[in-house]
Amino acid sequence: MTGRLRKMVVCCLAVLLMVMAGPASAQAGKITVWMVDDDTDVIIGYIYVFLEPGTHTVDAPGGLKGYVLRSASQQMVYVPASGAPQEPVVFRYAKSQGSAQWVPSASRVLDSLPVLQAQGAFRITCPGSLEVKNGPSSDSGTSGSGQAGAYVVNNELVTAYGREGNFALIGYSVPGTGGTRFGYVPLVNLVSGYRLSEVQWGYLPIMISEEAAVQNGFSGWGQWADSSSGGVTADRQNAFALGKMTDANGNVWIYFEAQGGSGERNSTNRVRGFVLERYVTPQEGYTGAG
Repeated sequence: MTGRLRKMVVCCLAVLLMVMAGPASAQAGKITVWMVDDDTDVIIGYIYVFLEPGTHTVDAPGGLKGYVLRSASQQMVYVPASGAPQEPVVFRYAKSQGSAQWVPSASRVLDSLPVLQAQGAFRITCPGSLEVKNGPSSDSGTSGSGQAGAYVVNNELVTAYGREGNFALIGYSVPGTGGTRFGYVPLVNLVSGYRLSEVQWGYLPIMISEEAAVQNGFSGWGQWADSSSGGVTADRQNAFALGKMTDANGNVWIYFEAQGGSGERNSTNRVRGFVLERYVTPQEGYTGAG
């Protein structure tokens, strides 16, 4: 084979491989935005933003009590199609006259949370019935803390909100309530569940008011309460806001995770649920400005 012919064969094989591989799927990139004290070089806060592939302008977070922006107010970031982790975007601040500490507005921080969106209707496939978990793990307690209705049945139609590892987050109906409860089932028990996109969470540190009802659904009908008699307990002082949803009445609900215990298993692990946004306060460094 001549050298010229050999080059032509190599080129043709390269093109064929590219065609077989197909275009790379675009994924949203999770960008960390750091707020740094310019005089001490200490990180005084951070938020996450989720951006589609391409070039974007990121604005410096506002509402910072006790600090003034010292660096440029905007920065350009590029998110590749792979959605690969990016270097943090850094904005530098200086303490203003008589200032005490950095405090961004609570609404600004919670606005950065990803919105939990339905990805379609899927059917359950299982022999008989399937226990729905409170978290994306076989070790998690049941979605209803052992109460009636914490199961789905074969061929039942559910709404899927994404996958997390080998589990899918679903919304499913509870007979006799007229409401929808949220929980997790193994991905293999969801027909065509492989089509679901990975859920992107915010993980913002929060505190939850003791007055708030926390539950595994929203719009006020949820089945589990945060009390020793309710079957599930959650550490309200050390929780994480994962995402948010808005109900038909315009109320914003925060989907959170916290250290907790599941009564029916008498064990301690991570528990997840919903709470109204007005009962949520960002942790120290995220305290609401009012």
